[in-house]
Amino acid sequence: MSSIQVKHGAVGRPVSRVDGVVKTTGKATFTAEYQLDHLAHASLVPAHIPRGSVLAIDDSSARRLPGVLAVITRENAPKMRPAEIFGATETEPAADASSIQHLATDEIYYYGQPVAVVVAETREQAEYAATLVRVEYAPAEAKTSFAAARGTAVMPADVLGEPAEVRKGDAERALAAAAHRVDHVYRTPPMNHNAIELHATIAEWSADGQHLTVYDATQYVAGTHHMFAKKFGLDLENVRVIASFVGGGFGGKGTAWPHVTLAAAAAMRATTSGSSRRSSTSMSSRIRSCAPRGSAPGRLPWSRRSTNSRTRSPWTRSL
Repeated sequence: MSSIQVKHGAVGRPVSRVDGVVKTTGKATFTAEYQLDHLAHASLVPAHIPRGSVLAIDDSSARRLPGVLAVITRENAPKMRPAEIFGATETEPAADASSIQHLATDEIYYYGQPVAVVVAETREQAEYAATLVRVEYAPAEAKTSFAAARGTAVMPADVLGEPAEVRKGDAERALAAAAHRVDHVYRTPPMNHNAIELHATIAEWSADGQHLTVYDATQYVAGTHHMFAKKFGLDLENVRVIASFVGGGFGGKGTAWPHVTLAAAAAMRATTSGSSRRSSTSMSSRIRSCAPRGSAPGRLPWSRRSTNSRTRSPWTRSL
């Protein structure tokens, strides 16, 4: 049974925002602002090629730095099980952003894919140590153009539960019969979800490794809760996901990006290495792992059959 509850009756009623006062007066505590004892920091090591595989990772220089607690790669990462992808199921909450099993494969699927995580006593130590990790790759051909790949594109069964294609009427026929028409393709630029509150995750494991508490800047607590339980083989009641406030999201915090799971993995490894520390991911590395919206072409035709009528076809986006 789904843990999501739906309530109706708010439309048309003057409803005050329950978090409005604390946010506007600066009293709200956002994820990165939680002060925990013995907090360690983690920084992602991103792939520098768009496609290929990892041949070797040399983390010796990073490990020798003062303050470094652990360097996590495929060789020593905790086991993380596949979890349902966001929007792939309607029966249970699902938040995982990708089917890629990060730190469980040598395959590189995109530029910026995390290939290692450095955990250190301070954020500055973690970020600097991450730059010292040397990765040897076997590059492969990457498909980076939507236009070039369009000929082999496959229509999905649905897009986040909605029809992948909607047709109404015969726009092409109407355009051909029109006395006047404008037919152009417009392209939007690539963009990132840049909310005022950056992405942040703090993870804390119990001493026995059976209880996990996560503070996350998420718009989807229920889905993230289920994802962690599935990823680490925990009972749902042994997982807590806390997102007291979200400082903007635009949908970009609806899924659990790779840094969310890797923060918990880093906390687990930092604890088992004898440091007894919790772990949080650093802000500077996460933009690479949060998928941007790519450039999207869209066709927007408009036509007029006479001075008293006109036809506008649906907006058509091609991926």
